[in-house]
Amino acid sequence: LAKPDAPGGGGRAFRASMGVLKRFLEGLGLVRLAPRAHFVSGPLDAGLQACAAGVEGKAYGVYLRVERPPSTPLTVHVALPDGHWRVETVDPVSGAVADLGSVEAKGGAELTLPPFAVDLALRLTAQ
Repeated sequence: LAKPDAPGGGGRAFRASMGVLKRFLEGLGLVRLAPRAHFVSGPLDAGLQACAAGVEGKAYGVYLRVERPPSTPLTVHVALPDGHWRVETVDPVSGAVADLGSVEAKGGAELTLPPFAVDLALRLTAQ
């Protein structure tokens, strides 16, 4: 049952979304995650907000939020350590995972994000 005074209304959709985010964080090694304040740079002044955490050299998670859906693909710079990284996106509402392939980081990496409406989670894991 939905509870109007609960965060997010407390309904089934809200609980499902929280489950998606819980599994996302656990997959990164939740206990060892540390905040990464300057991990993402790019068009942050164009209405894109980013929050990142990671396990140094192993895995990083980024939660992205836009004020309005972008009309063109967004490219962001992530401060990954040098090496090969697998890149995936996770839809925080549906839990759908999209494999964006691999990227080789040298002094960080540029990532072009697929279109998204409001929120998107980005998972980067060392290969």
